Amino acid sequence: MAMLDHEKIIEALAATLENEVLPALGKGPARLQLYSVLDVLENLSAYLEWGGQLAELEVAACRGAASQLAGLLEGELSVRCRDFAAKTGGGNAALETARTLLVDVIESPAFDSPEVRAAVDACLGESVLTAAMFMKPPRLTEVSKG
Repeated sequence: MAMLDHEKIIEALAATLENEVLPALGKGPARLQLYSVLDVLENLSAYLEWGGQLAELEVAACRGAASQLAGLLEGELSVRCRDFAAKTGGGNAALETARTLLVDVIESPAFDSPEVRAAVDACLGESVLTAAMFMKPPRLTEVSKG
């Protein structure tokens, strides 16, 4: 049995929803919900692929924060941040390491420091903004109309 390409499945689902379901909907919440579903489908491939572009960008943002945090933290967390910032490569393992490291920083007493909090906030904000940039402009326009 041949495996189907997940991108082709997602494209077929999105095309059916956009070409068959969307025209049948009037204005209102259901139409906006369908736009949200279409947006998720359009961006889903980046999350399904090993080392997808969104994951790679998140890892890069976390490496930048880790570099900054290494100079702000002390002890084991500082060493872990420095080591992570110095590594190259990505993939799921790097993403998991990055997220674990950020959670550990947030749970540490050092997170009370405004500088540490600002570095973490900047990283998390960059990840959110990067994900938002992947939304297709027509979808953003439709969603913003309410």
